[in-house]
Formats: sequence, C-alpha cells, structure tokens
Amino acid sequence: MDQNEIEGYTIIASISPVQGSCQVMFAPIYRARVKIYSSPIYSNGDQMAKIVDTNEFKLGISESFKKTPVFKFNDQYFGLAWMEGEHKLHRHDKDEMFLVLEGHLTIEVEENIMQVGPDMAILIKAGEKHRSKATRRTLVAVFEPQGIGIEYLE
Repeated sequence: MDQNEIEGYTIIASISPVQGSCQVMFAPIYRARVKIYSSPIYSNGDQMAKIVDTNEFKLGISESFKKTPVFKFNDQYFGLAWMEGEHKLHRHDKDEMFLVLEGHLTIEVEENIMQVGPDMAILIKAGEKHRSKATRRTLVAVFEPQGIGIEYLE
C-alpha cells in the first residue's frame, strides 16, 4: 500500500460551550509504518524527511520514565516515554514540554498539582521544581532541548 493512500476518515469535532458552537470536520487517515519507508540521504549524509509510526515505536520502550528519542532536530529533541509510578522531584536548566498521548499524568509543579490527560500538553519552565506521577501506564511525548540539564532535589 502506498503511504499516501487513504484508508478511511476520522471525525474531528470542536465544541465551544462558551460560544455554543460546534465545528465538525472529516479528515483522511493516512497509514504510516516504521521501517518500511526509507528516506533519501543528502550529500552530507543527513537523512531527509522520515515517517515514524509512534504506535509501533512505543512497543520498543520498556522502562518507565526513560525518554526514548524519536527525532533530534536543530537543537531540539522529541521522544516518547512510558510513565508509571512516581518520578523524583527535580528541575531542569531549560524548558521542557509533555504531551500526554495515552493515560493520565499528575504533575506537581512548585506547589501546584496539575492533571494532564490525553491530548493535553504542559510546558514546564526552566528552574521549576516538578515531579510526575502516573497511577497506570501513561505514554507521554517529550519535547525539550538537547543536552538539557537535570538537578534532583530529593
């Protein structure tokens, strides 16, 4: 099957209780498989565009709270991590962002408790003390600068 062949459609709905409106769109679903599509290589050895199926990629991650790199680009990093249990209180020298893909994450940031569910993101600013907790296995996309520093506080 060609990677651009449409297999079906998904419904995307946006409901605004404040404005009392609802917007519905039908978006095509594209199939992507990891390890099937190779990307051309630039003359300097860098790889061109690459498709990664995160549903397949996540199967290779076994350890909780271990960020597994998917892409490195510019000075940034995009990775996936399974989170279950409680991580130690810590802070970073640069900002980081989490996007919950599956499950539910409780993040203590300074003295505030944040609840982050599927399709929700949280930006944690440099220097903010925080710890993540998940009562069940939770898949999180992590976006942060490469070489981010960490200081454990307990």
